[in-house]
Amino acid sequence: VTSRLDNRPKTESIFVDGRDVLYYNAAQPGHLAAQLDRLKADRSLQEKLVTNARAQLVRHLIAETQISEILAWISGGIGKPKAAHWWDVIKTSLGKLIGKSL
Repeated sequence: VTSRLDNRPKTESIFVDGRDVLYYNAAQPGHLAAQLDRLKADRSLQEKLVTNARAQLVRHLIAETQISEILAWISGGIGKPKAAHWWDVIKTSLGKLIGKSL
């Protein structure tokens, strides 16, 4: 449960109200209470929001971070990407492309 964030269109494009998250109107304190009551009373809604929000995080935010790290590494900006398993996949693939082990 979160308030809508001004100037964050990407957040709202990733997390859909009622599917991944419950938004409330910060100007209406009673709306937060209503959303919390709704969530507390509906176990299937809890499970749906957790499952869907996690999938969206993995799909959009974690992948975006990993891609950013990889691009920074390729351009010489940082060391190996933090996501070691991705690093291994990329290292192997790049090694095959250039014909030597990295």
